[in-house]
Amino acid sequence: MNLNTDDSRQLLTEEQAANVLQISPYTLLRLRVHGLKGRTGPAWVKMGKSIRYRRSDLDAWIASQVIQPAPPSPQIGRPRKTERVSTAA
Repeated sequence: MNLNTDDSRQLLTEEQAANVLQISPYTLLRLRVHGLKGRTGPAWVKMGKSIRYRRSDLDAWIASQVIQPAPPSPQIGRPRKTERVSTAA
């Protein structure tokens, strides 16, 4: 099946969704059922006994997983001999 990435309403099987996310279907199952390290997986649709994922939900979940790096923390402790110490009073 050729997946058109422009159609955000398409329903994907677990294997197709895992392929889009570049994770194993088992990892996707674990995210849905139990979560991993405090994180849950993308939203899903249950149709009878089948589980389907909307492409738009996968894209939203990917966007929610972005972690911005923290700014560098100020140095703690005494300055090194090579560092200048400001004596502004």
